[in-house]
Amino acid sequence: MKLENKVAIVTGGAQGIGKAIATAYVREGADVVIADVDVNAANTTASELQKLGRRVIGIQTDVTNEASVNKMVDKVMADFGHIDILVNNAGLGHFATFMETPINGLDLVINVNIRGVLLCTRSVLPHMMNQKSGSIINISSRVSYQSGRGGVTYAASKAAIDRFSWGLAEEVGKYNIAVNCLKPRGPVRTDSNVRNNPDVDSSKWDNPELMAKAAVFLAAQDARGVTGVVALDEQIMRWHGIPK
Repeated sequence: MKLENKVAIVTGGAQGIGKAIATAYVREGADVVIADVDVNAANTTASELQKLGRRVIGIQTDVTNEASVNKMVDKVMADFGHIDILVNNAGLGHFATFMETPINGLDLVINVNIRGVLLCTRSVLPHMMNQKSGSIINISSRVSYQSGRGGVTYAASKAAIDRFSWGLAEEVGKYNIAVNCLKPRGPVRTDSNVRNNPDVDSSKWDNPELMAKAAVFLAAQDARGVTGVVALDEQIMRWHGIPK
């Protein structure tokens, strides 16, 4: 198993892409923490994944709140003793034109998509630096390259994460910590995406398992392997010969 005896935190891991990544990690031998603002959903997902034979727990976590994030990381360290993988997956969008987006909508996108990533990374990094190993995977979006009407705030938040990933990879490489940024190649067929786009044919959208396969590969990396990469899931799989 590629991730045997590793401990992974997946934020927003109760559903969608996060749940697919958490499931793939468990199947590859990792113990997983589902850090999600919806504690009931986190516990439900954890209960499902425990049946696969690894230790999985849910922890209520508001990634925008420093105390909540630190409390989660402290519990992980107390319960597991180490943290090997952090997947900053929690995120959201407010899809309206920039001037139609209320200030609280701007704040929410920035707080979850940027502040949340920074807080979780800042809380986990000292433990990875101390053990001189680790893998951080930030979930971004292809719209960080080019956004259409109604998504500029979301696109800006994801572009910030792209740049953060590049820069952090250089900073922490000396501690043997890999930092990579993973993007779906297109729309992903999650329950929330389908629900929010009732008039769109989602039959050709990607399954979240495609992202999960790429996330498994990246989770197995440290700074001696692949780091500082910002790429689509299909690019990572093609570059490294990972079958779909």
